[in-house]
Amino acid sequence: MSSKSRVVIVAGGEGEERTACYAAELERILEPLCQPEIFTGADAFKQLGRCRLLILLGQHDIQTLGDQHQPLTYAHKQCFGGYVSSGRPIVVVGAAIRSFSEWPRFAELIGFRLEKSPANQSFSDKHTLALHDEEHPIIQGVQHVPGTAL
Repeated sequence: MSSKSRVVIVAGGEGEERTACYAAELERILEPLCQPEIFTGADAFKQLGRCRLLILLGQHDIQTLGDQHQPLTYAHKQCFGGYVSSGRPIVVVGAAIRSFSEWPRFAELIGFRLEKSPANQSFSDKHTLALHDEEHPIIQGVQHVPGTAL
């Protein structure tokens, strides 16, 4: 049994091959520091009990995956909600913010939702980020130049 902190990486979703590559690279980078484990789909949420960090890659949503989408069960939702309420960190990468739209609480729990539909969203859109707690440890040491994007 490893004494290293466990990190759950959720790959798969839309662009599965790309997210698999990202997950493998994250695993390579993180392995000396922790115990990264790669999972595909919602069943990864069942692994969060002993995990120190959750990294969510890819868009896991019925709108993009159709029949291949694995809907969240009550157990998945309970595990994810419990993880979030524990205060442990979540890293949501790129299109993963559009995941699990059939469960609106997901957007609330990750603290982000898109106001526009994906068809109206572009990678060059400008977004404003508001800092609600400028003393929070996660932003300590982050330099921001006024007038530039975070």
